[in-house]
Amino acid sequence: LYASIHQSPLYPGTGTVSFDDLFATNVGDSWYYRVSSVDSDGDESELSPESSLVITDFIVTQLVTTAAGVGDSVEIIGENFGTYDDTTDKVFFPGVTFTPGVGFEPDMIEATILEHEINRIRCTVPSGATTGQVLVQNNGLSQNTPEDFTNTDPYIESISPIHGNTDD
Repeated sequence: LYASIHQSPLYPGTGTVSFDDLFATNVGDSWYYRVSSVDSDGDESELSPESSLVITDFIVTQLVTTAAGVGDSVEIIGENFGTYDDTTDKVFFPGVTFTPGVGFEPDMIEATILEHEINRIRCTVPSGATTGQVLVQNNGLSQNTPEDFTNTDPYIESISPIHGNTDD
C-alpha cells in the first residue's frame, strides 16, 4: 500500500508526507486504518474514524472495437485498471509470428497503449494480429476480453510449400 498526505496551504509545514507499507497485499484483502497527526510540540491528535480499503482485481467488461485493421485504434472497457505502469500494464492480441526455418507460429503480440484510464484502455492493433480474445495485463494479473477481435486487414497464416524451393 502507498499513501501520500498533502498538507493544507492554510497550515504551512514541510509539504507532502509519503509512506510505503512494507507488506504484501492480495486481491480480496481488506485493510482498516485510522489516522492521527503529531504537531511540532509532540502532541498527537485524536484518531480519525476507522476507514477501510479493499484490494480489488481489475475487470475487463467489454472489447468495444471488435474488428479493425493493423494500426487502427481499439477500445477496451473495464474497472479498476489503476494508474498506468508500462512495465506491468500491457495488451496482447492473438496473432502469428514468422520464424525462419520454422514458419508461422501462433503468438500473442503486444500492442501499443495510447491511453490508459481507470476504466478504459485504448491501444493499436499490432502487425501480425489475427482473431481471438485480446489479453489485458494489469499489474501482473491477466484477463481476456469477453469478445473476440477480428483483424479486418488481410494477414498471412501459412506459406506453401514450406521448404522454400519453388522449383518442386
